Amino acid sequence: MYAVKSRFHKLRCFLAARNFNRENFTLFLSGLKSKNYTNAYINKFVALGKHVARFMGLDILRDYSYFHESRIPPKEILTPAEIKSLSEIKINYARRSGWTNSRQKLLILLLGTTGCRVGEALGLTYDDIFSTPPHVLFRDTKNGDTRQVPIAEDIYLMMMELKDGQEKVFVSVRAGVLNSQEVNIDLKKRACACGI
Repeated sequence: MYAVKSRFHKLRCFLAARNFNRENFTLFLSGLKSKNYTNAYINKFVALGKHVARFMGLDILRDYSYFHESRIPPKEILTPAEIKSLSEIKINYARRSGWTNSRQKLLILLLGTTGCRVGEALGLTYDDIFSTPPHVLFRDTKNGDTRQVPIAEDIYLMMMELKDGQEKVFVSVRAGVLNSQEVNIDLKKRACACGI
């Protein structure tokens, strides 16, 4: 939500002394291009502009084209040994260190073996886990579908061991929401400790 507000603010500041029309919107996007922003980032403004125009009852951007986004393959993919190293390294956390290491191990193994996104993993509840055969349901995925994904028996057992009365599988130390930023910081810390 913050990113959308930030983009809206940037567009609003540009249009402060200008009319909201196709020419000025194109001028705004040209300015972003000149600052070497990626097409993917600029396309977020195209989508925003279309929403704003529709909200204002204007038919000025309905047919506005998105910029071509080139898909760049990842430079490196972690090997199974690296995933195992990341999951097994012990970090000294300030609170509930043993439990937190177990939670992070489970999370890393789930991410590494299913290919799910961090947000999909963090959204898992115990109602989304099934034992026969072991699998999970990822709900509200990027394309809006529910996806059934098989998991290893040991990952299923680790999930059950981690259960402590909470609804979600992955929670913070205080049983609150665990966010993706915390996960990313922890992954960087683990990668540094493993020499990855």
